[in-house]
Amino acid sequence: MTRAHSGPAATLAAWTGLTTWLVLSSWNRLVEVPEGLPGKLLLAFVLVAAVGVGLRRLGLEWPFAFCGQLLTATVVLQAELGSRWVPTPSSLRTAVQSVIDALGSAHAHPAPVASDVTSIVPLLVVAGVALHLVVDLVAVSLRRPLAASLALLAAWVVPVSVLGTASAWPHFALAALAWLGLLAAEQRAERSRWGRPVDAPWFDAVRPGSAGVAIALVAVLAAVVLPAMLPQGTALTLPGAGPARDGTVSLRDPVADLQRDLTRGQDVDLLRINVPKSAPPPAYVRLSVLNQFDGASWRVGSRLWPASNGTVSGAFPAAPALALPGQRVPWEVAVTQAFASDWLPTPHWTSSLVAGPGWRYDSESLDVHRTDSQGSAAGETYDAVEYLPHLTAETLLATDTSDPDLGAAYTALPDSRPAWVHDVATRVTRGATTDYARAVALQQFFQRSFTYSTATAPGSGFRALGDFLNRSRSGYCEQFAAAMALLARELGMPARVSVGFLRPERRGPGSYEFSAHDLHAWPEIWFRGVGWVGFEPTPTSHTGSVPSWSNPPPQTTPSVSASPTTIPSTTPKPRQLPPEQDGAATGQASIDWRVPAVLGGLVLVALAVCLPRLVRRGQRARRLGSADVEDWWSELRADVVDVGITWPTGASPRATARALATRLERSDASDAPAALAALDRLVGSVELARYAPEGSGTATPDDVVTCAAALQATTSPRGVRRARWWPRSVVGQGRLRRAESA
Repeated sequence: MTRAHSGPAATLAAWTGLTTWLVLSSWNRLVEVPEGLPGKLLLAFVLVAAVGVGLRRLGLEWPFAFCGQLLTATVVLQAELGSRWVPTPSSLRTAVQSVIDALGSAHAHPAPVASDVTSIVPLLVVAGVALHLVVDLVAVSLRRPLAASLALLAAWVVPVSVLGTASAWPHFALAALAWLGLLAAEQRAERSRWGRPVDAPWFDAVRPGSAGVAIALVAVLAAVVLPAMLPQGTALTLPGAGPARDGTVSLRDPVADLQRDLTRGQDVDLLRINVPKSAPPPAYVRLSVLNQFDGASWRVGSRLWPASNGTVSGAFPAAPALALPGQRVPWEVAVTQAFASDWLPTPHWTSSLVAGPGWRYDSESLDVHRTDSQGSAAGETYDAVEYLPHLTAETLLATDTSDPDLGAAYTALPDSRPAWVHDVATRVTRGATTDYARAVALQQFFQRSFTYSTATAPGSGFRALGDFLNRSRSGYCEQFAAAMALLARELGMPARVSVGFLRPERRGPGSYEFSAHDLHAWPEIWFRGVGWVGFEPTPTSHTGSVPSWSNPPPQTTPSVSASPTTIPSTTPKPRQLPPEQDGAATGQASIDWRVPAVLGGLVLVALAVCLPRLVRRGQRARRLGSADVEDWWSELRADVVDVGITWPTGASPRATARALATRLERSDASDAPAALAALDRLVGSVELARYAPEGSGTATPDDVVTCAAALQATTSPRGVRRARWWPRSVVGQGRLRRAESA
């Protein structure tokens, strides 16, 4: 294929970019506001494809063309996600931080991600450009469009799997037709390799007589038409992927959904509870329990369901607190249609529960979940009995948290946790001599030193909690609960996080209503003989008050709580831990990512500079070590081309040797006679190998070395240096092959 015939390859690159762009446009459904996602992807695809076409037309092999495209993609991404087109440390830092924030938001929020939280568009842009690089490499450079189609199919399935609904059929039809165009362009480019392409329209490859394309067209039409004719079932909904902005509140993944529902602009009524007029209002209504911490987040652990049919129809497993003196309060519960929850709201201490079929309780955590993935709590009505134990600080002072029957699961923490966890936990509780005093000290630490805000970036892993504890000291209930439970476990106290409702709004005598803004998370600590006891680290500016039992008698208050050296004043003052201890907070410091980025860039530059030379040295060693004279002749050709000497194309070995001999004779070099003799032996051996297979010549690999050295001496020192570091036989193989076939 001559350079004039590189048009089909450019057409193939264009169809590849168009198909990838149409497929990735379906990712718009993963966010409520795309924020220019299609435009950013289109600009990146055009520039990357143009660079690839240009480098391939210059004769560069695919590894070098791909490196150029990768560099172009990096520059474009930092420009689109950073602050300017010319890369600067500030722009690169902004771009990298936007991707890090997008990763955190994607982990914390279900799709479609709301417009009032951290955008995940930077993550989608980076993933889309990376996909295009792979598809362009496989489809255009390696000429394997069908293999590249697997990556396109995986990209198309992403929003379908996450959202549970397919994209609109016109969108699918356009993407499928573009894919057919990609196949046709590849066929046209393939035919052009055998000579000058005929003057025919591009769609000649998709003429009706082509059986393969006809089958593809029928398949596309069937994929578009048949789904509309088939009965529609319930779409698959992954955890945390439920709708959240259409007047419905979803709580399928407590960690992912809690912050989103707290920050929704429109409040939605979710739960109504009627109690006797003389009873206290319900509070701390539990939905789910998070009892496992893996270092990244608190999660719902494994559950121990009862062996019965799962129907909650009466007596509930008795928590230890039910053995204390107290009172029973009957509840009449009605869940609104707007609350799509997989968990059933229940009292903190439940005496009995009568719910409809399909609900069952966990015999250890005592939360109630559906028996299958279908349906939700929306529209449920049921009866429950709350038990209110007469729990006081003195009761908790008389016991501790150690309990051999509880097991070690509720004190487990990752071994790789940073040092600041232990430092903060021991500093805050210094002077506390009982588990109760330590729990109170932790609660007071958060109450006195932190502020409440839902504008804080979500997250409950070590990095997010480290920044929360050591820097910002501002967050919402999930972070307060997660941080206190983490510090309690560090002190050996069994702890977990509960998610549910805080306090309701009174609608009438004995009638209360909870809304989306009442969703809450709080930590619970185990006390022997009492069970799980809730504490309130979230500031009272949001909660109103703390549980009565967490207000200790004066003599039980840890002495350190009044010391400003261990418990800061009510004015939040972020404390900087030493770099070796601040394992999470320092993870976002610019120096941490900039140093490896610079080192990585230097390694890539060094590799790019040395790669052609390393490839050429490997070729030379392999050819000279061969016993085949054709390999020796190929090595002489490579040596000649590398130093910029023209190698006659289409000429016989003897004619090629005459052209090289003329150059040696004109040089008047002292080693010219030896080189001429070596060249004559080498040509004779090649002719014998080609035209008299039984014959053998007298050439050796040393003759190649002698000829190459003499020819190299006829060029300039600059040409020699270029041959060493940028050998034309490696970086321009495609151009040389086209010249030879012309």
